[in-house]
Amino acid sequence: MILFRRGLIFAILLTVVLCAGCLFEPRDPELPGTNTIDYLPPLSTDNVLGNLERALAGGDPSGYERMLSDDFVFVPDSGALSNYPDVDWDGWGKDQEVAWVGSFLGNVESVTADLQAEEFGDEPGTSSAELRYVYALTVTEIGDSQVLYRAQATLEFHIDGTEWRLTRWTDEQGETDPDSGALLPSLGQRRGAYAASGGS
Repeated sequence: MILFRRGLIFAILLTVVLCAGCLFEPRDPELPGTNTIDYLPPLSTDNVLGNLERALAGGDPSGYERMLSDDFVFVPDSGALSNYPDVDWDGWGKDQEVAWVGSFLGNVESVTADLQAEEFGDEPGTSSAELRYVYALTVTEIGDSQVLYRAQATLEFHIDGTEWRLTRWTDEQGETDPDSGALLPSLGQRRGAYAASGGS
């Protein structure tokens, strides 16, 4: 009887130890952007812009990419064209935008984005929209220096199935800082610097 009890106690202890080992086994890491950023369903143009802001702030290039249509096009403002004349702006499509945003987010400390700082234009249509905004970004570089970007842009969207996607981003011109009055560059300048450096 004593041997039976000892055997039973040993079996129980062994089961507890083995189960504890299961509890403390390392888990596979979560994929970036899967559960850490609260994305909105892209059922409106506002939600698409909100998701782009969240992706930039969260450092999630894949979340940014999901808001772009396959035929996405970026068109620079005259300042970016003048400063980076050798960049193939005519060929700046989704692949170039995704590569740029990945490099951009991987080489800064943080980004605060307001893509709807001011809004102009009409309400979205039933399947497409062309809206004008003034957008503003504060970029904290590695080393804690900050760079501000602010510009007018026309953003075009269309319905892909049941969801909206950004199809065209056209920078129009840099805008003045509301606080300092200084003229700020467009984000096209950042894209141009990336492309001129060989895409790194």
